[in-house]
Amino acid sequence: MKSIWMLKFTFLSIMLVISCDSGIEKQEDLQKTLSFLLKRLEIDKALSINQFTIKKIDGRWSLVGKTNEKRVYNSLQFYADSLSYFYSIKTLPDSALKDSIFGIVNVSVTPIRQEPKHSSQMVDQAILGNYVKLYEKEEDWFLCQTEYDYVGWINKTAIQKCDKKELYRWREKALHKVISLSGTLYSKPNRSSLPITDVVLNNLIKKTGNSGQWGEFILPDGRKGYLHNKDYRTIKLNGKSNQAIILNITKTAKKLIGTPYLWGGNSTKGSDCSGFTQLIFKSEGVFLPRDARQQALLGKFIETGQFSVGDLLFFGDGIKVTHVGMSLGGFDFIHQGGKVEIHSIDKNSSIFNKYRTESFMFAKRII
Repeated sequence: MKSIWMLKFTFLSIMLVISCDSGIEKQEDLQKTLSFLLKRLEIDKALSINQFTIKKIDGRWSLVGKTNEKRVYNSLQFYADSLSYFYSIKTLPDSALKDSIFGIVNVSVTPIRQEPKHSSQMVDQAILGNYVKLYEKEEDWFLCQTEYDYVGWINKTAIQKCDKKELYRWREKALHKVISLSGTLYSKPNRSSLPITDVVLNNLIKKTGNSGQWGEFILPDGRKGYLHNKDYRTIKLNGKSNQAIILNITKTAKKLIGTPYLWGGNSTKGSDCSGFTQLIFKSEGVFLPRDARQQALLGKFIETGQFSVGDLLFFGDGIKVTHVGMSLGGFDFIHQGGKVEIHSIDKNSSIFNKYRTESFMFAKRII
């Protein structure tokens, strides 16, 4: 309670200074206040929906926008009341969605975009069998949030809308995971039949039966097909040692050598640096946040020169983390930096990377 009142007191002090200076544009004031608020509430902009503006409606200044953060909603209401602004902030999910506020991804990989259009920058990817939470619909697009809280727009063709009960039933039954880097779900249990969809590493699928060396599966939208036994396995929640997990992550990482860079990518079809580490750890049931700066908050610090296989190496400008790779033991590391490849921060190594060595900041042990 004390921290809330301290926040309001500091908040009010800022607003009083702003209101006394008529030369500062109201929209700039709002952005300063919002930046202060998100920082104080420790809200990551990439992991929440906070879009606001100030407009003059019928001669009255109004604060309008939307948020999925109740703390932000309440604090901005205090801001609006203090400056006598009309308050018109929509809380998400939009009531128009009713109970269908989830979507299960029904294609192997789909982009999540910054804006609701195909030409917009991709900020992330969602993969088959995983779910997103839906907040708002705009034409053929849904404003959504991934299982690891990343926010963006997903096209309606890539998901099967559902309510909480339907999502629970899917997650309870989708107990198999694709383990091949890529594969095909066929209409019949043979490779000469028509394909139903492609699949990639970490896709989640629901098994309904067996046919010789093939498993029969059903997708979130009801399509059925067959996947060869070598391409999938049952999800096991425990039983492996940390050493075995790290060994398997390393094997997967090396299989991806040469995979091209793709901004916002986190799949075998293309990845960025943090998408690559997220992808390979996820293959063994270890779930990392989306961005390098978020991954850097995990684990424990490891002294330079004491790196073990599986440790994450972080790079940047000395203050801000901008890149991540995974140690292969010693000073060698594998990372996505144009394409997946192995480099070293040992100047005597034949794969020495001068740029990454100069920007190396610290290492963390996650497992």
